[in-house]
Amino acid sequence: TKFFTSLRAVGIIPKTICIFLILTLLHEMDFKMRRNTKQLDTYIELKENVPLRSFFDFIRTNAFEPSNFQMQTEGIFDPEIIAFNVTLKSHDKNHDEIIRCLRDMPGIAYIEEL
Repeated sequence: TKFFTSLRAVGIIPKTICIFLILTLLHEMDFKMRRNTKQLDTYIELKENVPLRSFFDFIRTNAFEPSNFQMQTEGIFDPEIIAFNVTLKSHDKNHDEIIRCLRDMPGIAYIEEL
């Protein structure tokens, strides 16, 4: 029984190394895919007195396609702030260009990539 136990212990180290290498590789692939995609999941808070319509006008002007729109009410302490999650798709802008464009929008108080 000691022989079989030592064989199992020896097999754990190569298995652990393989799992670590696979997870590292998958993480790198996920990072590259997210950077090259033309789709972005975001959490956005608009400043006080900025209507939601102005956000959608800005989105349409910049040729984004919004989808999966969901208003956020939990954790918002100021009733004047509009907070929501939205997925934005673009046909010509990549991930970084989408973020840069959104940061330039007047009226956004906070933006976070999900």
